[in-house]
Amino acid sequence: MKYLKFLFVLLFLPMLCFGQNNLALNPSFEDRTTACPQQGGIRDEISMYWSSPDTLTPDLFQECQNGQNDALGVPQNFIGRRFAKRGQVYAGIISLNSAMPGYDNEFVQGKLSLPLLKDSIYCISFWISHADSSNYYINAKHIGVWFINYKGGYPPTVTLNDSLPFIQQKIAFVPDTFYLENDSGWTELKTTYKAKGGETYFIIGNFAPTNTIIFYYKENTITNPNRILAYYYLDEVSIYRCNDTLPPPVPKDTAYLNLPTAFSPNADGQNDVFSVLGAKYVQSIELRVYNRWGQEVFYTNQKETGWDGTFKGQP
Repeated sequence: MKYLKFLFVLLFLPMLCFGQNNLALNPSFEDRTTACPQQGGIRDEISMYWSSPDTLTPDLFQECQNGQNDALGVPQNFIGRRFAKRGQVYAGIISLNSAMPGYDNEFVQGKLSLPLLKDSIYCISFWISHADSSNYYINAKHIGVWFINYKGGYPPTVTLNDSLPFIQQKIAFVPDTFYLENDSGWTELKTTYKAKGGETYFIIGNFAPTNTIIFYYKENTITNPNRILAYYYLDEVSIYRCNDTLPPPVPKDTAYLNLPTAFSPNADGQNDVFSVLGAKYVQSIELRVYNRWGQEVFYTNQKETGWDGTFKGQP
């Protein structure tokens, strides 16, 4: 066996550390058309790449509204108190509302950076939190996502009603196992989707017709005691090809080395460490990682040691 000595010097850009290519544009609603839009309803002119698929108005909550329009502030706002899961902005939707009989749940509609590939499996997730001043919880099985193949220049508009076929086409995030009742933090919902091919937009919300929604009353509600209302905050949407996070296989009968194109240092036990694959085929190795400013954030000369994404104990 011929042994070689390799020196790896890597420059890590921020995208690599996320571990996958998120196709959801503006996934945490942070990018806005102005520094602090004053309107409350989500639409493309306010939160970039986000809109409402119908005439209803999901809300955009922003930390910059504090002291100006506190009803839409962060953390305190008209329906509760919540810090963003990430950044300073998040969305809010009504998922059950007795004051608006009929099919009147609110939805957020996002845009993909690339059309989905036919038969590819996509991992979908987002974070949800129950607004502590709304007085009802809904079952998690009602929350879903619907993908749309739309090639127009402006976000699609659809009429949401009980007979719309997407009620059967939506993908549920979880089975009928629990209620969305986290009043103080965020809960992650996950699912997978086999693409039909060409999907360019997606809609998230409660797709169940009003008369089929499973819900229950929350005790000691702060406001609106006589109104059936379930309101939820949304943040940090993620859509990516599931196999994009998998490292290349370790070579078995070759002296070639492989480097993962991405990793996800989130302590979930999967792809948490960036390391050289096939390092056993070389006599010695040095791995150095630099951030965008040229500062060395990691070094090792141990073949079995990799980088966990931290620098001086901090992520």
